[in-house]
Amino acid sequence: MAQAMMGRACMARRAPHPPRWPAVVSLALALGACTQSERFAGKSDSADPSTVAANAPARIDTVYRVDTVVRVDTVVALGPSAPTTAAPTAGGTVVTAGDLAYLRSRELIVPVAGVLASKIPSSFNEMRGTRRHNAIDILAPRGTPVLSADEGTVAKIDTSAGGGLSLYITGPGERFIYYYAHMDSYRRGIAEGMSIRKGDTIGYVGTTGNAPPNTPHLHFAIARADPDKRWWKGTPLDPLPLFR
Repeated sequence: MAQAMMGRACMARRAPHPPRWPAVVSLALALGACTQSERFAGKSDSADPSTVAANAPARIDTVYRVDTVVRVDTVVALGPSAPTTAAPTAGGTVVTAGDLAYLRSRELIVPVAGVLASKIPSSFNEMRGTRRHNAIDILAPRGTPVLSADEGTVAKIDTSAGGGLSLYITGPGERFIYYYAHMDSYRRGIAEGMSIRKGDTIGYVGTTGNAPPNTPHLHFAIARADPDKRWWKGTPLDPLPLFR
């Protein structure tokens, strides 16, 4: 009997503890997920510029752009539009024949690489819900370079519910404002106050904001700046005739 009791005691000592590996694995997976999230956030807007090509796409996660101005509408909805022949508008800045002649003298380029002006549909006067479009949509595959239509200065890098990742670039003398919206990403290194040359890559075509997710395009608008020269105010003009 003593031997039997000792045998049972040995077996009790040898009995394995309940396995703890499920808890360990769960903890590891949780830590791994946090690490992956932090890595993704780090890559979104703070890549080391010394290891990135000058014109490489720079994806920006809007969750982390807490310093930006969130706007539902854009400059193209803030003033009455002007025709492409000189005429005063109902309020806002008067667009003169001199303004139009000046714009034509700038020889603006189509702001999406590889797209011909003749292939861009006219949509300036179309309605978007309760307001006029006051811009044109230039369809292109996602990631197609967005080019600056004219030389100028980056006035605002903006993120909004309507325009998504967008740029406001003022032309020479801040006479006109060029607006580029729904971009998938910005050009690496672009910054407010930066001088831009005509034809420079400033971003890449996408569907951010309220653009249909299966229709990548650039929303492009031109506005005659108001006297106070604010980047978000102006009288919209149809860009399409200025390309032809």
